[in-house]
Amino acid sequence: MKTKETSLNNRQQQILESFIEKFLPQRGNKRKNTGNELEFVHSTIDRIFKKHFGFSLSFDDILTCFEKLNYTVFTKQGEWDWEKKDYRPSDTGGGTKLLIRGNERIDIYERTNTAFIYIDIDAFKVRDLNRTSVWLSPETNAEKVIEQQRLLQEIEVFKKAQVL
Repeated sequence: MKTKETSLNNRQQQILESFIEKFLPQRGNKRKNTGNELEFVHSTIDRIFKKHFGFSLSFDDILTCFEKLNYTVFTKQGEWDWEKKDYRPSDTGGGTKLLIRGNERIDIYERTNTAFIYIDIDAFKVRDLNRTSVWLSPETNAEKVIEQQRLLQEIEVFKKAQVL
């Protein structure tokens, strides 16, 4: 899949690559899940990077990095419309994600002619990482809270290692 150039400097790109390799290893089974769809992956990693590393990531930054690391990226055009004999964007997501860089407004899904862009990573690991960047209710399962704290500690250790 052809993406645009990344807006990250070399150091930021290196941190992103190291983060992906450490926390999101390639899975190898090409499963389609909302947890490994680009929009969810982007929002999760972007929130972590804003909070812990002080910079934002675009859809293209993340997609380019996964491709550079030779992760499998696969797509789904949408849902088949039997009456029109064509694919249409799904009601469950895809087709409306906008990438805004400066004054340039780009629809990455339209540019790649897909409704969904999936990355071959474990959706459950993305969901676990996502929990580190959101507030958890007091009623949250104790195991999930413990996992959140463990991952936050791992991210802090990773962050300190990247500063060196």
